[in-house]
Amino acid sequence: MFSREPRAPIEVHVFGLPNFLVIEAGETMMIRENRSVWIDSANIADDPGPFCMSFAFDLGVLADSIKKIGLLNPPYVIGKKQGQGFEVVSGYRRVLAVKALGWEKVLCKDISNSVTSPLEYLVFNLYDNLATRTFNDVEKGMILCRLDPLVPRKEILEEYMPLLGLPSHEPTLEVYLRVPDLALEIKEAFARGQLSFQSVRALEDMDSLSQSQVFKWISELKFNFNQQRQFLEILVDLALKDGISVFEFLAKEELSRYLEDPIENRPQTAKRTLQALHELRYPRLTRAERIFREKVANLNLPEGAILKAPAYFEAPGYCLEVRFRDGKSLKRKMEALLNIKQLANLDDAWVEKE
Repeated sequence: MFSREPRAPIEVHVFGLPNFLVIEAGETMMIRENRSVWIDSANIADDPGPFCMSFAFDLGVLADSIKKIGLLNPPYVIGKKQGQGFEVVSGYRRVLAVKALGWEKVLCKDISNSVTSPLEYLVFNLYDNLATRTFNDVEKGMILCRLDPLVPRKEILEEYMPLLGLPSHEPTLEVYLRVPDLALEIKEAFARGQLSFQSVRALEDMDSLSQSQVFKWISELKFNFNQQRQFLEILVDLALKDGISVFEFLAKEELSRYLEDPIENRPQTAKRTLQALHELRYPRLTRAERIFREKVANLNLPEGAILKAPAYFEAPGYCLEVRFRDGKSLKRKMEALLNIKQLANLDDAWVEKE
């Protein structure tokens, strides 16, 4: 595996000249010849290769563009060892697009003799992409995984993560380094912005069966990011409490029935699912909330009067909120409140019954 001694971070500027490739790396300017060559498309590898940083892209749009105006920016390739075709350094999506269009030959830039190391190939492709588009989260993970064995961690954190719009944070780096190992469906959802970073981090800590099952629940119930957070936090706690995997916990009959509701009721089903998990995780709090709601309902408070309990019943005392138009309406509501005999029975007696 390629490695190198730590040095100043690479700064790369690529300029297209007729016969030369110019790479500025730090204070060193390297001008190396490159060749424009027509290559049989069948001789260009279909697999992404070690320098690819493209995932979940729309090939149709690019193919339509190339069909109408041609291939304006040729792919950059290097020859494989033992003359077994060519490997793409930059332009993987363009290669797939022209192959989809049925092109037999592709005009490429052969830089086999222009760049000397895997890191330079990788950085060349990185800056070529940065100039034209924004990376999705899976692509960021791909880039960091490719950089990790070639660049010191300190340099990745300080130079490359800000370049990708990420915080220079070691735990964040660790999450992105594990993204390429996730199941395809999970990566596609993350790339499309349907899974939050926190959800992906939680999924990475699960076994593959649990990952798949959790993703099924999130996608079928269409949890938003806040609901994903609640779902995963409570779910992990409950599975840990029962000493079983998340997969085994979700297989319980009382939970699995929620996925059987009609699809048109998914928003309501999502709320009911979270409520059911909340009740399982906090049974005493759930009972206390129910008892309090029943007591308040029996009071028949005047309109505009709201009786509130402290959050999670952790603090002593209640809060009475009264909305009124003027002094007279306030007086009437206060008199109505004083005439409610059941108010005298409002205490913390329910706590003793737990």
